[in-house]
Amino acid sequence: MQTQPIRLVIIEDDEDDFIITRHLLNDSEREKFHIQWARTLDAGLDMLSSDVDAVLLDLSLPDSVGWDTFARVHKKAPHLPTILLTGFSDEDLGAHLVQEGAQDFLVKGSMDSQLLCRAIRYAIERKQIETRLSEITNELRARREQTDAELGLAREMQLALLPRHYPRFPPSALPGESALAFCHHYRPCLELGGDFFDVISVSETVAAILVCDVMGHGVQPALITAVVRGLVEELRSIAHDPGLLMTELNRALTDLLRQPDQLIFVSAACVAVDVETGRVSCANAGHPPPMLVHGASGLVDHLGCDVGDRLGPAMGIDGNYIYGTCVGSLAVGDRLVLYTDGLYEVVDAKGQELGKNRLIAAVRHSGSLPLESMVDGVLAQVEKHAGTTDLGDDVCIVAVEVKRLG
Repeated sequence: MQTQPIRLVIIEDDEDDFIITRHLLNDSEREKFHIQWARTLDAGLDMLSSDVDAVLLDLSLPDSVGWDTFARVHKKAPHLPTILLTGFSDEDLGAHLVQEGAQDFLVKGSMDSQLLCRAIRYAIERKQIETRLSEITNELRARREQTDAELGLAREMQLALLPRHYPRFPPSALPGESALAFCHHYRPCLELGGDFFDVISVSETVAAILVCDVMGHGVQPALITAVVRGLVEELRSIAHDPGLLMTELNRALTDLLRQPDQLIFVSAACVAVDVETGRVSCANAGHPPPMLVHGASGLVDHLGCDVGDRLGPAMGIDGNYIYGTCVGSLAVGDRLVLYTDGLYEVVDAKGQELGKNRLIAAVRHSGSLPLESMVDGVLAQVEKHAGTTDLGDDVCIVAVEVKRLG
């Protein structure tokens, strides 16, 4: 039962229509009404305040007719539910104005007490719901703007964790004269990414290159990449041995990532290059194998240490696993390409995946270009296959070229 009367403003110029409406309202057994009456729109607008619950509005008044009548009421008091009183000839207009913000319309001469009171009650309830939804929407919009701002800052911080300058070998080498040249492309599919890479100067002649991919997308993987960055910094002294580095990383990550109801893992590939001897060491933790582009022949294959039983599991699954390190050799002009699976798991309009073989072909096609152009060419082929620059997954590619040895 209504405990407080509904405060109602009726804007109606015809006194007989007003008396009929008031009689219908007073006949209600459920609601009680406190009624104010205005014969003109200007007088009615003066009555609209926070003390009013609803408005009954005639569309044909001495000082306003039709659309403009509702528009002026809605502008003055958008928070108030407005029920239109129309003649038979204004039904279409009434229905249209409901789409513009009126709560309901009733045709004069065809309503009874129950219909009128129910329309007022429902109009007030709907308006309250609309108001609350609008408040929630505004709150969510404000939170989203705040979240976007925070994600933007987090993205900047994450990018700051990536190498900004490549080391030179030896450190005294002038720009452009380093024994190793580097190039990379990093592109998260969301504000924050789960891919990570690092180029580590282990000694004056040894560089280690690590590329990893944390399962998933968004904030959690991004936080884990920050953890990986910190662990790599602590373990950089053993990075000349990729297997040992991966073993220690895995031991630390397994303890950190172990969740009772969630499996989180990190795939990674690591290579160490000695520019004095041409020796290359590599280890793999469930990651796409690095490619070797032979400078003399242009042929492309995978480093031999990433096949068969030499491919270890992703990090974070078995903390006791010991990763092996296998060794090969590089010549001047050879290139190494480390990457994440977002580069070859893209699909075209038919759902066909690019795949590793097409990726190798793309590297081979661009392998004779300057290092940066090679990376750009590979990305162009990947985007061509996908038909878009939005590849749907984080993408990271790091290329290394041997400029000289000894």
